[in-house]
Amino acid sequence: MKAPQWSRLLSASAWVNQVAISDDGRRVIGATFTHDYAAGSRGANRPGTYGAWVYDAGGNLLWNNTVPAWDGLFSVAISGDGKTAAGGGWAGPERGFLQVYSGQYGGVLLDVTTIKARVNGIGLSTNGDVMVAAADSVFVYVRDNEKVYKPAVPATDEIKNQLAGFFEGFVPAIALHPAGTWLAACGRNGKFLVATMAGSTITAVHTRTLTESTNPGVPGAATNGPPFLGVAIAAQTNEFIVGGGNSVYYSSLADMRAGAEPVRYDAWDPGAVPPKIVDGVPPRVPENVRWVAISADGTFFAAVANRKKALARSGAVLAFKKVPPNAPPVPLWNVALDRNPNGISMDRAGTILAVADGFPVGVEARFHLFDK
Repeated sequence: MKAPQWSRLLSASAWVNQVAISDDGRRVIGATFTHDYAAGSRGANRPGTYGAWVYDAGGNLLWNNTVPAWDGLFSVAISGDGKTAAGGGWAGPERGFLQVYSGQYGGVLLDVTTIKARVNGIGLSTNGDVMVAAADSVFVYVRDNEKVYKPAVPATDEIKNQLAGFFEGFVPAIALHPAGTWLAACGRNGKFLVATMAGSTITAVHTRTLTESTNPGVPGAATNGPPFLGVAIAAQTNEFIVGGGNSVYYSSLADMRAGAEPVRYDAWDPGAVPPKIVDGVPPRVPENVRWVAISADGTFFAAVANRKKALARSGAVLAFKKVPPNAPPVPLWNVALDRNPNGISMDRAGTILAVADGFPVGVEARFHLFDK
């Protein structure tokens, strides 16, 4: 295994939960976060000092911002031009953390204190003028002519209500088209949406709610909404993927507007143990697919999935090629991982996949680089 070109320790006790890199690779951001998941609580429970760090391609620290918080920064983002960065997570009990920084100097450009839940994901347009965030709802901010970030305004009350209530208080993931003109977000119970923007106005919202078999290998098995956990947009097209449960779904802005159904790509594990029905309640679709990535032209995409055999935990990387209409959507390849995956990323051309694994805590973690 090759050694990395460089590595930097951000904390002796907290995790680097996410990283992001600019289009030219000259800026990379990481942040610190920790949470006692064994406590079974979604709330913040680890007060301490957390922060965001930005390095150049040679590993030289450009700036860092540290703040007192409860669980710290769960998510980070950096604009394609590297001039704007952002971090989000938990600031305190019932208060999310969301800040926007100068990517060059680290100065705070926006400090949002009104979000009540953890910020799970952030997206920035190429020039940093548009930012989206996923927390208890979908949040959109636009930089005006005075270079001040302000919340985008829904064009109608219907759009406002759709964004506020569609995900029922928890949005796991969000993605923003690099042009800043539309976003895609996903939720549990089979829900996802796209929203379009023009300037500082949210012009339209299109939603979908899907169901999926809890055990695809058994005819007549119960169905339920898949827990969507990952979404990714093809930078050069108006297409996107959303992943969760046993599948990855492929759609486009045009299809969402037309009401067309997305194309389903199977990520089911044939060796999975069927979920049990307890007290007559249909089981949930397993949280198999966790993260997704797509090439800029939308022709190649991938997902990482959890796998569980008895008490043993493992994972899989599944790569797909976009299929023409009526063609069977099957994986190009399926690579086993020794541990549950922790994330996936892809270059714009779709030639390199980066994957991390390492759950459960206390076992050896690995970083994988796959050549398409």
